[in-house]
Amino acid sequence: MKIVLISGEQYPFFIETANILHKKGYELHVFCFRDLRQSNHFTKLNNDITFYRDLVSKIDIDNNISFKLKIFYYVIKLKKRLTEIKPDILHAFNLKWGGWISAMSGYHPFILSGLGSDILKEQNAEKNYVLKKLRSFTINKADFITVISKQMEKQIKEIKKEQNTIFFAPGANSEKFSIGKPKKETVKKFIKFKNIIFSPRALKPLYQTIEIVKAFAILQIKYPTALLIIGGNTKSNYARKVKKIIEEKGLKDNTFFTERATHEEWLEYYRVSDIVVSYPFNDGMPATIFEAMAIKKPLILSDVPSIKQIVSHGENAHICYLNNYKILADGFNKLCNDKDYRDHLAKEAFKTFNEKGNSLKLIDNLENAYKNLLKG
Repeated sequence: MKIVLISGEQYPFFIETANILHKKGYELHVFCFRDLRQSNHFTKLNNDITFYRDLVSKIDIDNNISFKLKIFYYVIKLKKRLTEIKPDILHAFNLKWGGWISAMSGYHPFILSGLGSDILKEQNAEKNYVLKKLRSFTINKADFITVISKQMEKQIKEIKKEQNTIFFAPGANSEKFSIGKPKKETVKKFIKFKNIIFSPRALKPLYQTIEIVKAFAILQIKYPTALLIIGGNTKSNYARKVKKIIEEKGLKDNTFFTERATHEEWLEYYRVSDIVVSYPFNDGMPATIFEAMAIKKPLILSDVPSIKQIVSHGENAHICYLNNYKILADGFNKLCNDKDYRDHLAKEAFKTFNEKGNSLKLIDNLENAYKNLLKG
């Protein structure tokens, strides 16, 4: 089978899928708007996967003239390549850009994978008239769409009632995210801390890092040796606000920023942590949830609709109401204070990962969907 994969960004989910499909023996042709050969922060594509630089470019979605010209330019380039490659499957990861130009190319079979913010209305997928029309057009053109939540599936079927969907989320690769002890140097680095909380989401307003810091400040009064590890790049304006609050609350010695970490470093932060927190005000189905589950760590999550088909409060995660950092602080306190509860959540989360979040199994399902589509 010959497959074209296309993405607007260098999502780890996208790269991971490409690598696993390649290992299964498929001929892969990859397009992305970022040069994946230059990526130092994610697993790189295998060397013998054909990568095309035709679409590599900076995109300014707010510049209407540039936006219109570029999108049609990319469609022409992609159509030309598809004529040369003649793939059995065209699969776009994310509706924006990759999905748009795939739909406009008119090529079939065309599979679309929605990732969350690109397709959910609550995350501004329809923030203006043009994006609304492009969203509807792309959903209608897809032969089937992979979804990461019931919330996403419902919104897709509001546009195309008979649209075929399968569940295919950014899970975690069990070969890479495995249970294990942190390295000696990691233990030594954080040895003076107990009750380590890891926030692996990006430093953006959507993920409410400020609320996490405020909740942690309450916890730290009771647990002076607690540590908050914060994932992501600290160069943004929002990150500077986070740092300012940390200084104001006297938490500088009890916080650690990962900056841009390698996969090995990321794994170490999971392994050394006692609790993993994700507290966005809206979300899709983040890979970080499954990564934490795979490492067998207890999760504290915000009460967003998309995660309901994966987690339940008190069973495999501790779920807190949105926009209330004091309730989040209560959650931190409960898990720090109750080892049995913490262990129970971790054990059940690991079971959930094996049932619903192991990317190796999820790609088996995707592979079957490909084959069924080609059978007609």
